[in-house]
Amino acid sequence: RSTLFPYTTLFRSARLLLKAAEKQVNDAVDKVAAAKAAKEKASKVAENIKESEGHTDKSKEALKNAAEESGKALKAYENAEKTLAEAQSLYDEMSMLAAAVKDAENADAAKSKADEALAKAASIKEKTEAIGGFIEEVTAASANAEKSLDEYKDEEEKYNKGIEEEKAKEEARKKAEAEARKKGEAAKKAAEKAQKEAAEQAAKKAADERKAKEETWQIGRASCRERV
Repeated sequence: RSTLFPYTTLFRSARLLLKAAEKQVNDAVDKVAAAKAAKEKASKVAENIKESEGHTDKSKEALKNAAEESGKALKAYENAEKTLAEAQSLYDEMSMLAAAVKDAENADAAKSKADEALAKAASIKEKTEAIGGFIEEVTAASANAEKSLDEYKDEEEKYNKGIEEEKAKEEARKKAEAEARKKGEAAKKAAEKAQKEAAEQAAKKAADERKAKEETWQIGRASCRERV
């Protein structure tokens, strides 16, 4: 019994460590799965801005921020997945070490395996904590990317609205100029017509006056002949 006691104690300790490590890994799996939605949002932002172009300083800055933040989110998620795979691999190794404690040939061998399991447990804890940090970065960066994308869209909408307003003003100016030219041409034609009509009337009046004088002269001449 005294010979089995160290083995039993070490095995139980290893099993407790393994159980704690299993919870840490499972929690990390849940966190990574939960962060997938944020990662997808970051991917969508990255896709939306791929062919985008900023036309103002503010929209260019917002576009730059959206690209940087979406890149951060995607990289952090990649790191989380990679670290999770490492933690799972460590857990598998730790499981084998915990089993090896029970089957060890002597107390020294059992203690050696238990120490290795303890080291694996420490590494698993370190990696799962790192995963938590990566997930926080994914969530924050993804939200920042979406915010920057919205700012970019708002700024571009203002820019495009300004362009449309300028186009409308230019069209209104051209229309006003065309109407002014049209009115000017109409006024010119009316003036030319009035001038022509006035000239015709003056010419007719002059002709009528000449005719009247001619008739008066003819009457006067005829009168003189009758007297003679």
